[in-house]
Amino acid sequence: FFTPFFNMSVCGCDWTDYNEAGGPCWACCHNNCEPCCGEPCNVLDGLYCCLCWWCCGYCQLAKMWASQVEQPCACVNHCIPIIILIILNSFFPVMIFFMWLIRYNSRLEAGVFDQPDPIDRIIGDCFLPCCCLTAPCSFCQQLRTIPKSEWDCCGQLLGDDGCVPMADEFKFIRTPSGKTMN
Repeated sequence: FFTPFFNMSVCGCDWTDYNEAGGPCWACCHNNCEPCCGEPCNVLDGLYCCLCWWCCGYCQLAKMWASQVEQPCACVNHCIPIIILIILNSFFPVMIFFMWLIRYNSRLEAGVFDQPDPIDRIIGDCFLPCCCLTAPCSFCQQLRTIPKSEWDCCGQLLGDDGCVPMADEFKFIRTPSGKTMN
């Protein structure tokens, strides 16, 4: 009776079947916290990841969003919308919808989708980043599926791309296109 229920990924919590690095969201140290804490995992890269997300989380989120839609992080396209969301969030809970978008894009980027996508995964994309008990684990799962270069805004600023004022077009959502990492 309960066997099929426990074998499937309810609300897209377990990405193991599609992306081994992502694994289940409840296993925060799955895959030895790689690649976000270094490959192989080490204290300095782990500290860098933790401090970047703790001190400059919104900047990192802008870079992560830009990478999800395959663009360099740009001031007009990614940073200003997040600043507007932060301001609006003080009056209305709009950041919930943005985190839903980020989780959805992360899931598609990790290759965790089917055609058509089951509704429980979309509900999971909405619920997991918004609940205080599941948000940290859900976010760790998202970080485990992408390379450091996709969230490291300091790396972009100090690298070849530098500060990009505006990208060619506005993209908000990723379209399903297959796996990027295993």
